[in-house]
Amino acid sequence: VGNGKILDTKAIQSAIDKCSQNGGGTVYFPAGKYLSGTIYMKDNVNLNISIGAILLGSVDVNDFPLNKCDFPSYSDNYVGRALIWGEGLKNISISGMGTIDGQGAAFNDNKPNESELEKLVTFFDDTTRYSPEARYINRPYIIRFISCSDIQINGITMRNSPMWMQQYLNCDFLSVKNIKVYNHVSGNNDMIDVDCCRNVVISDCFGDSADDALTLKSTGAFPTENITITNCVLSSFCNAIKMGTESSGGFKNISITNCVIRPSSEPVLMYGRKEGLAGIALE
Repeated sequence: VGNGKILDTKAIQSAIDKCSQNGGGTVYFPAGKYLSGTIYMKDNVNLNISIGAILLGSVDVNDFPLNKCDFPSYSDNYVGRALIWGEGLKNISISGMGTIDGQGAAFNDNKPNESELEKLVTFFDDTTRYSPEARYINRPYIIRFISCSDIQINGITMRNSPMWMQQYLNCDFLSVKNIKVYNHVSGNNDMIDVDCCRNVVISDCFGDSADDALTLKSTGAFPTENITITNCVLSSFCNAIKMGTESSGGFKNISITNCVIRPSSEPVLMYGRKEGLAGIALE
């Protein structure tokens, strides 16, 4: 529909499915506002969000189903929801000069009560692995890609995530270029989290976030390695660039060059400290 009021989830998902089934291609968003819950990426699909187009995350948590992932990590304790979800995929991309807006402020006071949390936790039947917390479980990521390869994120603007803006977990050959991220509606508003990934280039990006901006993690058994970060301008009330907090798998071959770290343009402090905690943190 593209009016920002009626859910377009089914139409978007249908376009993605048909595109992939026919060998792949581009799902194009012309100018307009597209309201959506969780959409599932498929192999060989590019989401092109054109200039003037805004993909809006729904403000109803029920539009974001809980999802389990096969790759075990500490983030199992966080959330199983995302606006754009992909697992075990190849050759996927999100591009264009448009915007993804998670409308995250709507989720700030959306913690389930004890009985609701108990019902949600029963979804995760492997209790030795999953231990979701009430403060996280109803807050979707914007992008969550798990065990995917050949990923490109290029040109788009992202803002107002309910949780972390992007998480890439156990992914290989990831390129993130020319994006702008503004994430200041909640605590835990990271710009990007790269976890147990290999062969990653992040370049020419602008990020301003309440929590850590550009974060490398290794929460699983594998290191995060062969990472190039260059030509980025970053601001954070927490850490502009961080390796950790979860770092059990370690880090190898990390290159960070020509990055500018400056004060945030956000006047209202919701998390961390106005001046930030550190430019670069190793935890």
